[in-house]
Amino acid sequence: MSFSYEGLFSERVQSSRPPLSPEPIELFFSYAHEDRAFRTQLGKHLMPLVRAGFVTQWYDGDIQAGTEWAEEVYAHLNTADIILLLISPDFMNSDFCYHVEMTRALERHTLEEALVIPILLRPTYWKDTLPDKLQVLPRGEKPVSTWRNRDQAFLGIAKDIFAQITLLLSQRWLEQVNTFYDTQQYNHALQASEKAIRFNPKNVSAYLSRGALYWQLKRYEDALDTYERVIELDADNIIAHMSKCYALWVLGRYQIALQSCERAILLHPENTILYLLKGQLHELLRDQAYQKARQLGGAKAEYLDQKYLIMQPKDAFAFSAEDEANI
Repeated sequence: MSFSYEGLFSERVQSSRPPLSPEPIELFFSYAHEDRAFRTQLGKHLMPLVRAGFVTQWYDGDIQAGTEWAEEVYAHLNTADIILLLISPDFMNSDFCYHVEMTRALERHTLEEALVIPILLRPTYWKDTLPDKLQVLPRGEKPVSTWRNRDQAFLGIAKDIFAQITLLLSQRWLEQVNTFYDTQQYNHALQASEKAIRFNPKNVSAYLSRGALYWQLKRYEDALDTYERVIELDADNIIAHMSKCYALWVLGRYQIALQSCERAILLHPENTILYLLKGQLHELLRDQAYQKARQLGGAKAEYLDQKYLIMQPKDAFAFSAEDEANI
């Protein structure tokens, strides 16, 4: 089950919070003052995220009297996780919005320090000013001002922003997993991994971390289920394949482990560890088969011991008629 925009507040209230919850995502609004009413409406649509503790919002209206406004703007522009560019003719006409805020935002986006989301408020020529790879909202690039129902436009924008926020929060919870893991707080780490997965059900790294935690807690069946889920998401994931083999090994399912190992070798034929694992599983299966033979042999076990110890692969069918009475 993943978080939804509509159900996010109830999810937050009902969920248990381990200590050291990650900091909320910081949103920065870059806009022209002529578009203040648009910024206010968008802020209202994002308030459920604020109330849920997922995000904080910052815009220049939050600057306190007596504060150096430019320094305050730069400080938040340089720390924000998501920068919303509210595009309009007035935004493009503003030297501060265009040359300072947007330029710095795109620099941080290129460095993967922040995510930039342009939001088209009013009909504007912007094609040569923003990188083609940026996803402009609303989807379809229809300016908000041209919508018959602007609340519907802002709702769609809020949902798309929330989708990006969930990805960032998933990564932050994953960082918490590592913090708890390093201090051997495995149960807290497990809670954090569940949060990471709920925010992003396709976060492979979160599943791998959860599998490692189950392993530490000796919950091998749960670890096995987790590694199988990783393989569903990423069929070529070598860590998941090897971990699945080891989990099956610990659970005593040697034959299934061997089959899993052989499938992994088909995907990763140059992986040395997989061949070593395959060899060990063959040894375990041989010993397992031999022990079963001893159990079935009863009084003949000593004879089987001698025969087994000296038999080589070329002797696989070397039992003679004189052995018949002892077999």
